[in-house]
Amino acid sequence: MTARSFESWVLPFPGGKMDQTDVSPLAAAMRETEEEIGLDRQFVDPIGYLDLRFAFSGFRILPVVAHVTPGYSLALNAPEVAEAFEVPLAFLMTPTNHQFVTRKLRAPSVTLASRSMTRLR
Repeated sequence: MTARSFESWVLPFPGGKMDQTDVSPLAAAMRETEEEIGLDRQFVDPIGYLDLRFAFSGFRILPVVAHVTPGYSLALNAPEVAEAFEVPLAFLMTPTNHQFVTRKLRAPSVTLASRSMTRLR
């Protein structure tokens, strides 16, 4: 996970929107991960996707799951990422560490639900 340089309350995984040059969501995830935290692709073994999610911003999010081989080093993109840290899978999978939030957007017929994680520290 990362802590954003410009939104200290946001703790996302690396990622971002697809560019026209990205042939798939996986290609976008790999590119964004390399750009944001400098994780070399040779250490990343993609496993698959999680369910599609919708962000409050209106973006669709397709999480990519991958195994990262130990021995990597990171080079954070300072304007975007303040820090990067590992989170134990058991923590992520524990429902009491999640918050479920519902929010109505300006469009009267749209309600989005999102899960967020409590801060580790």
